Amino acid sequence: MWSIWTVGPTVHTQWGTVNGEMQNTATTFDALYVGQKNEKSAEIVAEDHMNRQIELKKREGYASVLGESLVELNPYTILPETIRFYKPDNSPGEKIRRKEASLAYTRKRDGFSCIVQVVQGQYGGPEVLIYSRTMRRTCKDEGIPWAARFPLICASLEKLNVPLGTVFLGELVASPQVDNKDYVSTVCNSLTQKALEVQMSTGHLYFVIWDIVFWGGVEVLRSETWGQRGQRISQLTCDYVLPVETFSFPDMAAAAEYAASLGWEGFVAVDPDGMCTGAKGAFIGYSEGEAKRPGEFSAKIKPKLEDDFIARYDPSKGVGVPGKGKHTGYVGSLALYQLNSAGEEVYICDMGGGLTDALRKDLAFAEYPICVKVEFAQRRYKSNGDISNSLEFPVLVEIRSDKSPSECVNPYL
Repeated sequence: MWSIWTVGPTVHTQWGTVNGEMQNTATTFDALYVGQKNEKSAEIVAEDHMNRQIELKKREGYASVLGESLVELNPYTILPETIRFYKPDNSPGEKIRRKEASLAYTRKRDGFSCIVQVVQGQYGGPEVLIYSRTMRRTCKDEGIPWAARFPLICASLEKLNVPLGTVFLGELVASPQVDNKDYVSTVCNSLTQKALEVQMSTGHLYFVIWDIVFWGGVEVLRSETWGQRGQRISQLTCDYVLPVETFSFPDMAAAAEYAASLGWEGFVAVDPDGMCTGAKGAFIGYSEGEAKRPGEFSAKIKPKLEDDFIARYDPSKGVGVPGKGKHTGYVGSLALYQLNSAGEEVYICDMGGGLTDALRKDLAFAEYPICVKVEFAQRRYKSNGDISNSLEFPVLVEIRSDKSPSECVNPYL
């Protein structure tokens, strides 16, 4: 593994073996032929040296990670739009399950995924750059950097004295403990002035760090285990910047149960001794075009939530959705409700998941209301500031013929 980049007149080189220690050198060059027609600035001399080293490595059989050159990422300059940083696998596979007792479990936050970089600003001090997951630096092409709408996050990073050439992976969240994805989406999807006004009246967003790509110019994502990076992360707390919460559990089931008890979205299970590598040992912490998912290294753990709901179906009155195609004449989706503390029916959402062909036909001629048990990934509440009371990915488990709709009470509505 070998990489090279320039910062002004200095050439930085990093090399080593996958999963092994990485070595770093930095060589600073002087200007050549000063005062002559063929004068070269120190920066150009450094760049020429870097290009010669790249050509030598190509002759030795080195292949480019990014497909264009062996220059991977320069943490001191704007990151390329084509790069994509890794994501945890959507579900745990067999290999990471073998390690479940020794895994670190980091709380999965429900917000807006982003990349934060600290570089040298125009006037010599640190400048914070914020990118979306798809490496966009502005919202809706308005031309104003993301960082402009998060001044308190930028100020917190400056107070932490984060070194230049640092790149974080993290999540913008509504508060230190309680997630409110709808509010975060409002802030992130509005134009900058509106985003600032909303935060001034309702509350500023926080940045939660869950991994580090570069630290002070050193590519720690490639050279350190997550356990080592996690130690760095745990110390990064100041005002509106927070470290990801990390837990230990005997197994993944215990982690999912704990998340469910608190109403959290879940955890990301991480191998603290592992590296961000793929099945063949190749580094896949970032790549061009599409984010990789190193399943042996990290995976999402989400609890399965269940509750009982009142189901209704009367599409002539806009309740539920009729089926289409081969399901024409039958149920497409049911409308779900629960009772609040006053005994009033409150609409939750529609549900079509878990309905078999036979059940769709039977439900088209059922007498309503009925009681149903539903499994879902997450739920929202208007009482928490969300825009709806909806469920995420609702799936029918069973029809509760043993339970009355009057028992489907939810005091949080």
